[in-house]
Amino acid sequence: MLTHRVFAAFVVFIAIALWAGGGPPATRGGSGPMVAGIQTGARLDDAAGRIEARGFSVERRLDDLHALEVSSATSSAVDAARALTAIEGVRYAEPVTGVAVADYPGDPLYSDQSSYLQAVNAPQAWDITTGAPDVLVAVIDTGVDVLHADLKANIWFNPREIPNNGYDDDGNGCVDDVSGCAFVSDSAPGCANVTNGLVRDEIGHGTFVAGIIAAPANGQGMVGVARNVKIMPVKVLDCYGSGDSVATARGIVYAARNGAKILNLSLGGLEDAQVVRDAVAEAMNVYGALVIAATGNSGTSGVAFPARIPEVLGVGAASASADRRAAFSSYGPEVDVVAVGEDVVGPIGQSLCNVFLLCIGGQPYAEGDGTSFSTPQVSGLAALLLSLNRGLTPAQITDVIRNSATPLRAGETGVGAGRIDMAAAVKAVQGNHPPGSACVVQSVEDGESFTCGGQRIRMLQMDAPDLGQCGGQWAKDALANIFLTPGRTVYLRYDSTRVDPAGRSLAAPLWRGNDGNDYNLAIIMVYVGLAKASDVGAGNLAFHDWSFASETWARTVGWNMWAPGKTFAGGC
Repeated sequence: MLTHRVFAAFVVFIAIALWAGGGPPATRGGSGPMVAGIQTGARLDDAAGRIEARGFSVERRLDDLHALEVSSATSSAVDAARALTAIEGVRYAEPVTGVAVADYPGDPLYSDQSSYLQAVNAPQAWDITTGAPDVLVAVIDTGVDVLHADLKANIWFNPREIPNNGYDDDGNGCVDDVSGCAFVSDSAPGCANVTNGLVRDEIGHGTFVAGIIAAPANGQGMVGVARNVKIMPVKVLDCYGSGDSVATARGIVYAARNGAKILNLSLGGLEDAQVVRDAVAEAMNVYGALVIAATGNSGTSGVAFPARIPEVLGVGAASASADRRAAFSSYGPEVDVVAVGEDVVGPIGQSLCNVFLLCIGGQPYAEGDGTSFSTPQVSGLAALLLSLNRGLTPAQITDVIRNSATPLRAGETGVGAGRIDMAAAVKAVQGNHPPGSACVVQSVEDGESFTCGGQRIRMLQMDAPDLGQCGGQWAKDALANIFLTPGRTVYLRYDSTRVDPAGRSLAAPLWRGNDGNDYNLAIIMVYVGLAKASDVGAGNLAFHDWSFASETWARTVGWNMWAPGKTFAGGC
């Protein structure tokens, strides 16, 4: 029985390496200076007088922010924030925090990378996270050069397998898979069949992809999008870069069953294959792994398979100028997002310099074009998001990446939600960590306090809708049955610098439902219906103390259960 052939598409491009020097300046910091936000309608001079009467010094007015910069001899920022927020007219208080030039790796080829990495705001995202070593990304491709100087530190090691003993020690179906597994048993003429733990890369494509994702910042070569995560090499393509649906499906299943949460497939074909669809479904639904695939380099309508599977995050390519689709990028409704796919830098084996791409200055690195190389940028972004929150589901990661993307110019087709914005996506996850601490509490009414993990918490006071508003009576009646009933496990999202006059942290409670979603119980009073935490939207919530941060986050990720700017009163 014939199997469907799957091909890895790539375009050769040659560039010259430039050296990058310097580094970020020292950051400004310290817990002394504070910013006190003043309530709308309150006069700054009146607030300043009350603040100074409490022993603080007002250093300057921030009229454009309707705030005051304050200094204090108090050693603790938390204590200062607590005292300031107890003063009439102060809406919030927080330390003045330091900022610096965005993360600028010292790897020599970073100057070649900077144009496309800056286009997707990677350096700003790196100020928040550069990835965590327990996040595992599978590169399902031609294999990976696991000894490459710019990759070997970030290659997955299987602790359950004894190297080179010819046995499947961990019983996962792959012999000697210390660093991954190969499934090439039906290779093209001229290529050897390669199976079990032999993940060597015979042309360099998979090595190139792996470097885009996770090359470390080690002072040599280039740097990956998620420089601290681990790569699991899974070889499903032969020495010509071709393979079939069976090998691809086996590679997907192997990666998911062995702990990879992000699966990068910079490959695709024209024909559909149920065996691959089944593998994708198992990876995502059983193991919670996100599959990310290239949409193809045909330059015409028609997204490649498996990128056109609805659950797969399909990635196209933007031009180097980043404001339009690259001419070679396949297009169609299945494209979710694009990343820059031209002049992308990646590592290849020294002995493969003229096999796949021409090396830069004789070094084991090259530049290339293609959706094969835009896709691992998105996989790296997904790994950054997981590094911040291990509980994110594949659907949530996809939503964050899509909703934080930058739309391209009007009328541009085949770009999905637009060009990825790594900083916006990372900030969206950073600002919304569901769930936080977990507690089992007795019935707690709006505004009351309880203890969680030794910390005294006050539930955020909410604005209940008037009875004349749509759903107002329903929302009030629902409290008796839904709102923090005895014995319910409740998760908390809180900021330790947000305190009430009694010194209690202010928190928004979450409840994890049987469907695995997190529900924000605090906004039951302003929503018609039980609302998911991800439904928090600008214009339709009434958090005292958290409304600005919540609405900013909602606008960033584009989540709004009604429509942008549509308030509760008009959302019947």
